[in-house]
Amino acid sequence: MSMESMYRRQELYRLVKTVFVRHMADLSIIFYTCTQNSATIRGVLRKLIGSDFTAQEVKAILADLSRLPRLKKMRFDLENWEISDQGISWHIKLTCPVKQNVDDQEKIIVLEYPFNGN
Repeated sequence: MSMESMYRRQELYRLVKTVFVRHMADLSIIFYTCTQNSATIRGVLRKLIGSDFTAQEVKAILADLSRLPRLKKMRFDLENWEISDQGISWHIKLTCPVKQNVDDQEKIIVLEYPFNGN
């Protein structure tokens, strides 16, 4: 692999990650691999706050990804979304909604320190 092709691949990794960060996706459960002109995206696509994206939000992510320079092909293997290329449009369907656990919700913990008056 030449240095130029390695640089292009690393640049594509960075650009794909930037799209997911911009849309506040949880990067700990989505995984992607890139070649010089394609990306494969696997895992679970959900928001950082633990809830599902809407179909319109997923469409916006796909639009941002498709605008990336040199990205010619995208393949999706997601656990909670079915995304397929239909030629001039995308088929997007939520297949497994995220169940909100108590552990996923924001918790506020109050720590009280003893006050001695000193």
